[in-house]
Amino acid sequence: MDLTTAQLQTIKTDIANNGDLNAFPNTPDGNQSIADLYNLTFSPTFTVWKTMVKIGEIGNAFDSAELGGLTTANQSRLQTISILWLMIHYLPMDGLLNQKMNNIGVSAVISPGI
Repeated sequence: MDLTTAQLQTIKTDIANNGDLNAFPNTPDGNQSIADLYNLTFSPTFTVWKTMVKIGEIGNAFDSAELGGLTTANQSRLQTISILWLMIHYLPMDGLLNQKMNNIGVSAVISPGI
């Protein structure tokens, strides 16, 4: 699998900012050592269900009984998402702006610790 230019730049930046990875020489052996570290199995294992969630999907799937367990920070995040959802569905906007706002994705807005 070939990486995109953006993915390659992200890896390059990560290596440059990580003292452990940056210590490896820029040689075939050093590069292979870095690649081996990136390919280690993460422990504990985890599953990424979705990397991007549209605002409307959150509102449709949220169980209101879970609201009581949210932290203050997550309640604020949810309130922001709710306001955006209301803006998308109830404010008069031209079709293009409405479509763009409707496609806004929320990625990692609500932390896994909810």
